[in-house]
Amino acid sequence: MSPMPDNGPPKEEPEEGAPEWMVTFGDMMSLLMVFFILIVSFSTMDVIKYRALVGSLKTAFGAKEASFMAGKTGSPNFINVAPTRKNSDAEERAETEEKAKSDVKSMGMEDDVEVRQTEQGVALRVKGNILFDVGNASLRTEANELLGKIAVILKKHPNTVLVEGHTDNVPISTALFKSNWELSAARAASVVRYLIEREGMAPTHLGVMGLSDTRPVASNYTPEGRSRNRRVDFVLSNVPPAGDISSSEITYQ
Repeated sequence: MSPMPDNGPPKEEPEEGAPEWMVTFGDMMSLLMVFFILIVSFSTMDVIKYRALVGSLKTAFGAKEASFMAGKTGSPNFINVAPTRKNSDAEERAETEEKAKSDVKSMGMEDDVEVRQTEQGVALRVKGNILFDVGNASLRTEANELLGKIAVILKKHPNTVLVEGHTDNVPISTALFKSNWELSAARAASVVRYLIEREGMAPTHLGVMGLSDTRPVASNYTPEGRSRNRRVDFVLSNVPPAGDISSSEITYQ
């Protein structure tokens, strides 16, 4: 009898299904997703922060569409990340600008007050020579009527009104004002004092800023341009009044 051929040890059959490392990787991804959802569900977020978070999750996990669970415990809601807020900052500013222009026109102030959008908000711009004499920070008597009309508009604005003093670039050095910084700040302060003492506006709704010649709106090389740069801006900001900000609304970074 001839010996049986030795074919060696039996070959191992390949295992079916995904490799073990993929199962571990999938579990880790699931845990990370749950972790992010828990963090967000226990925090208060605004729309901008929410979109940033969802965008980062979409990038990390390669998703094309994303939704997010939020709401009270036991009654979750699904919020789709799609359109921008209906009342965006740009829309609110446009609405504020239109209202201010309408008020200025109805009160007959179009020749003295210009309504413009700035980085800080909608501004009611008044030429400095209407309110002050050259190099002076004391309000002219003729300015009282105009400031009274402006105060009517400012009182309608629920948020902080920032009063900005501006000058041209011609240097000044007097006993009262060593530079245009002091002059611009003193003019803004004079206007705010008048609004508080004569028009009854709340101090918490007002702010003062002297900006010297750092924010020109025209060329300082012509008399007309310098005249435009000497001005006071009443900025209708979107910052809540100081008295309306609670400790829960303050964010530390």
